[in-house]
Amino acid sequence: MKNILLVLTVILVSSFTSTIDNKVVELEVTYNGQSDKAYYFTNKETEKVMEFTFVSKKAVSKYDLNEKKYVGKTFLITYEIDPIEVINKDSKKEVEVKQYKQRLILLDIKETENAPVKN
Repeated sequence: MKNILLVLTVILVSSFTSTIDNKVVELEVTYNGQSDKAYYFTNKETEKVMEFTFVSKKAVSKYDLNEKKYVGKTFLITYEIDPIEVINKDSKKEVEVKQYKQRLILLDIKETENAPVKN
């Protein structure tokens, strides 16, 4: 009887658990610089600027991107696309329209031109 209750509990809990499988992308980019809130790269294929406000410790420890010598350098980056829901607080309607945007999380970075790695 205990086993049946345990199995039913596991099934019930797992049915309400959602696993979001965020997309991980590897891309060649050019480093543009940084601001107080983000790092900026240009996609070599589309020439669109990408903003990374979230960076893993692994990525940030490889290069000191504060140094101007990295601006204009080519990197191979790995990043995760995290879709997040944006709540429109300005909406005065009773029905809210859900909006989604993509948050980019920089996971890893490797310079494609031989550059010194931060010690």
